[in-house]
Amino acid sequence: MRVSVVLLWFFLSCVQLQRADDQLAAGDVQPPNESLTEKSKPDQTSVQPEVWTELRELRDTVEELKKQNAALEGRLVSAELGVEALREENASETQMSG
Repeated sequence: MRVSVVLLWFFLSCVQLQRADDQLAAGDVQPPNESLTEKSKPDQTSVQPEVWTELRELRDTVEELKKQNAALEGRLVSAELGVEALREENASETQMSG
């Protein structure tokens, strides 16, 4: 019984798709109703939570990037101090040998 119901549904779906293809080929497709297009547009109440969620994610991303930036600045300062110490060491060795 289930198999026959599934096959019937499949057959009806195929017939419906064939009719839609025939209409497209014939070029007699009517523009969609105004009410259907209005229903497909998202309303402000459904978009607003998505905007807030995205805003929170962006805020969290900015905070994470600020932390990474601070860590990189610390590493940069440390590396600059090491380079300066090596320059002074090289300069003192050059003076001793020269």
